[in-house]
Amino acid sequence: GGRLISYPGAHEESPELGVEFIAPRTTAQVTPFLRITNDPIRPIKAVSQSGQATTSLQNLARTRAAGSDISTRTALGDRFTLTLAASLFHMVTEGLDYRNDGVYATARANLDAQVAPRTLVQLYLYRRGTQAIEQGEILPVTTTEMALTHRLGSRDQGRLTLRLADPLEGDRLAFELRDRDFVQHSSRRTSRPLVSLFLSWAVGGEPREDAPIRVEPARPQIF
Repeated sequence: GGRLISYPGAHEESPELGVEFIAPRTTAQVTPFLRITNDPIRPIKAVSQSGQATTSLQNLARTRAAGSDISTRTALGDRFTLTLAASLFHMVTEGLDYRNDGVYATARANLDAQVAPRTLVQLYLYRRGTQAIEQGEILPVTTTEMALTHRLGSRDQGRLTLRLADPLEGDRLAFELRDRDFVQHSSRRTSRPLVSLFLSWAVGGEPREDAPIRVEPARPQIF
């Protein structure tokens, strides 16, 4: 556990306990956690007397989250590796005028396939459920990604990666705000899948290992 200073007047207590299981081809980790934040700062929207929308930072009383992260990494033969991860927790935010109480869930799957001695295909899927916020909720989202990476150089110094982001067109940022004073709906997403090509080259050092196309999405910050 520890204390993280985020803004003046807000601090967090975060005890966590990690348990890891190791088998010949599988590694699993379970991390239950409890986070309590006193005086969290949140942006609150309102309507002024002239009818215009305003946003101001306000101190709420407390935020409390309890849940667990679970992840497994399994080698499926010599050419495939499957990583599965999920987070499930209950969070309550309390304030003078605002309160939310909800269960949050996320899930992630990452499949690495060695299609040739120097070529790797990676498939990524991430799903986040509805998340309550002080004045409404953030809507669910599904993120998908595919990547083809070829190693270059006699010591694997280089990487050439062709990446296709959001092939299922489910990635978006959408939320709804609604309370006694303010109602707003916002949704933003890419109009089509994004194709990109990356070339990198490392100078010096040892041969590099292939990294996943996505890192583990961070849990929502509660301070």
